[in-house]
Amino acid sequence: MVVDNHIIGTNRTAREALIQLERITNKKALVLFVKDSHNNKIIGSITDGDLRRGLISGLNLEDKVQDFMKKEFAFLKTSSKSYYNDFETYKERNITIIPLLNNERLLVKLIDLNVTKTILPVNVLLMAGGKGSRLRPYTLTTPKPLLKVGEKPIICHNIDWLNKHGIDNYNISIRYLGDKIIKSLRERYKGNIHFNFIKEEEPLGTAGALNLIDAKLNYEDTILMNSDLLTNLDFRGFYDYFKEKGLDLVVAAIPYTTKVPYAIFDLENGLITSLSEKPTYTYLANAGIYLMNERVRKLANSFKYLDATELIEQCLSNGFKVAPFEMKDFWLDIGNPMDYDKANQIIDSVNFK
Repeated sequence: MVVDNHIIGTNRTAREALIQLERITNKKALVLFVKDSHNNKIIGSITDGDLRRGLISGLNLEDKVQDFMKKEFAFLKTSSKSYYNDFETYKERNITIIPLLNNERLLVKLIDLNVTKTILPVNVLLMAGGKGSRLRPYTLTTPKPLLKVGEKPIICHNIDWLNKHGIDNYNISIRYLGDKIIKSLRERYKGNIHFNFIKEEEPLGTAGALNLIDAKLNYEDTILMNSDLLTNLDFRGFYDYFKEKGLDLVVAAIPYTTKVPYAIFDLENGLITSLSEKPTYTYLANAGIYLMNERVRKLANSFKYLDATELIEQCLSNGFKVAPFEMKDFWLDIGNPMDYDKANQIIDSVNFK
């Protein structure tokens, strides 16, 4: 979406507005947002319907757009605590394009609701500092997150998917060949997404970098995620579950099924009560994606080196509410050459829409 196509100044005429609307290729998004030509604040919206109604009421095509515009219009405000719920309301109303404004009503960005699935009010920390030893020789000169799956690096699949959930600000923990990750992401996203790169001087574990991001946080809740896995997790459902259950920490979990090739005895007081013939058991396994509140993040700050599994154990010992979120979505941990080959074979069939 070209932002300038949807912005028009108050010094423009209705005729110019009609011409600009005609140039918009997405006919489901025929709306302009009116910018005050003196201070750049967004002060209204205008559609072809607004122009028609203005002409019927006696205005003409050479009158200024501010005479036609709606002063009351839908927008999101960066400082609003109801940011997430407001977005969901506007989506239910079938609004297609909505501006995100700061406190001064200056445009931060335009959001296409056909592309953006939601806007999650969360911080994100992607762990990208590992050596990827099991993927050698691929990782001898390329950091694991930059290995390509299909047409783009593994980490970019995750960034692009999170971006569809309204996230465009990322903390990324780097160490091994970290400069290559910085260069690649900055060149690829060209300032459209903001990155805060955290350089680990020594290994901090899979959750240790949490104590390095305090100054870069915008929200109370934080997603911690390995950058070297491939998934189309429903992050909206993940977030909703976390909030609805009142959890301190939720862990994305994948079903893992194992079949015992023998008959298994069911016992009571040392006696056989029944027999299960080659039973199948399903367990929930850690998928390497976590969503935590501020209590958990502050707990993590107590440790210089911290693995995510240890963080879970610390939460449990401190009486925090921790639960799994069973994934129904695609997930693949790219841990070895066989997994990497599999990822490239199936990537085109993974739904990232």
